[in-house]
Amino acid sequence: MVLGFDRLWNWLKSNQEVASVSQDLQKLPTSYQQDLRQSLAQLPIPEKTQTTIKNAVTDAIASWQKDDAAENHLAFIDSPAEPLEDYLINLLTKDSQLDNCLVFSFPHSTTPQQRKTQLKEALSHIPSDAEVILIPNLAKGFLRCIHGLEAITTLQTTILENRDRFWILGCPSWAWEFLHTTHQIKANLNQETYLPSLDAKELEAWFKKVDVDILIEAEEEQTCSYFQSLTKASLGLSQVAQDLWINSLFCPQEKAEIENPTLSVKRQTSFLPELPELSLEDCYLLYSLLLHQTLNLDCLAVSLGTHATSLQSQILQLQKKSFILAEDGVYRVNPHYYPHILLDLRRNGFLVP
Repeated sequence: MVLGFDRLWNWLKSNQEVASVSQDLQKLPTSYQQDLRQSLAQLPIPEKTQTTIKNAVTDAIASWQKDDAAENHLAFIDSPAEPLEDYLINLLTKDSQLDNCLVFSFPHSTTPQQRKTQLKEALSHIPSDAEVILIPNLAKGFLRCIHGLEAITTLQTTILENRDRFWILGCPSWAWEFLHTTHQIKANLNQETYLPSLDAKELEAWFKKVDVDILIEAEEEQTCSYFQSLTKASLGLSQVAQDLWINSLFCPQEKAEIENPTLSVKRQTSFLPELPELSLEDCYLLYSLLLHQTLNLDCLAVSLGTHATSLQSQILQLQKKSFILAEDGVYRVNPHYYPHILLDLRRNGFLVP
């Protein structure tokens, strides 16, 4: 479901008013939230996503093998809020759909020169029997800075010149648009597949696979309305929907204090809390994170043309507001706030998909 910018902005703003929650309801106990998050992390890749990736790969490789003039590459594009890299690795290597597939993943945090060196080293040591090369995240291959795109230049030239191998690329949509501006990548590597968002029925079916002992009290009509609202709020993105779904669940206060293997819960359809306004400096930082999907402090500073020490206070404040998350020193945008940040950046004139 796609809404126009103005309609979506007005809808999100109206849904920032937190629905009044009855005093006898409260958030789920921490133990249940943890169980839910663990179960969500184990959910299969959405069926529509699986089908889109597998069919596109099968068709593209078959054409390449039969027709010398066919394209020798296929790029998958998805929102930076979605784990496209994991999808491609799991579906195309761990599920053994492809034989003789070589995976090259750029390390999380390196300088532009190191990225170029690592890529050249990997390309020079491709085994002779590797017919298919998977590079699951192009966003890790560049930095938005001087000389930061040299690895992408090298890769694009290599793909166009080496037609005896098939290249599968994954790229967040923000990075793909940026690379088209700098390298005309959509013109040169023009066989691309955009992964579809999920509709209300698909999200509902996906969440039914959550393996946790909770009983959701809702009529069928309420359920239909709930998932329509969830689809709008999450933009049909699975990772955003997961977080909004958990935060929409409440339980009776007296039951929250009882150790009960099955917990009865109720859902609220107002998903977004009232959000603080973003400063222009915050917008630039969040844009850079979404462009690259994940960055450490030093690379984030390079992409913003500043020093790491000058960003520490700003990052801390954004973490306190839960706009960004950190793991092992690597930062990313919290999927929960992706729709708000996306629309805020558009409203402030940033060129985003």
